[in-house]
Amino acid sequence: MNTMYKTAIIFFLIIFLAFIHIATGYIFQYPVDTLNVILGMCIILTLIRGSGAIVWVAFGSYFLIELFTITPFGIVLFSGTITVLLTFWLSETVFTNQSIYAALGITFFAVFIYRLLYMILLFVTDLTNAEVSISKIAVLQSVGWELSLTMVFVLILYALWQLWERKKTKRPGTYFA
Repeated sequence: MNTMYKTAIIFFLIIFLAFIHIATGYIFQYPVDTLNVILGMCIILTLIRGSGAIVWVAFGSYFLIELFTITPFGIVLFSGTITVLLTFWLSETVFTNQSIYAALGITFFAVFIYRLLYMILLFVTDLTNAEVSISKIAVLQSVGWELSLTMVFVLILYALWQLWERKKTKRPGTYFA
């Protein structure tokens, strides 16, 4: 029963994250629609839970997102899944404390690696397939917005989680520690 419960939670998270990511892109206009909700939530869940199941949630969510993109199949899926896998490894080995600064460092690394992998795969696809035409300049322009908005998103949610956790345990301290 416990395995079935965990599987249902993972399935719900996959659909929820994909829905919120798509809704963010359609509801908000240019600067805010670059927010990478899936990556931000996977970072938050990695810092809170520290479970490898987050990689499977990212894989499923990015697979659903991949169905709606104009890029060749696999670019978003590979970039997102490998980024979350590296982020999980980074949070387990390098940023072992759970401070806000570690969350921001992991977020910066994650968005940078995600866009780096995305651009490399886009370049390789462009070399091998002449009919794919995606503006690299437009992608590079949106990287700054995506980086800053995803970092603010993670900062707000992680700070709220730390405040809630501190209030729940009723222990004094700063949430920046």
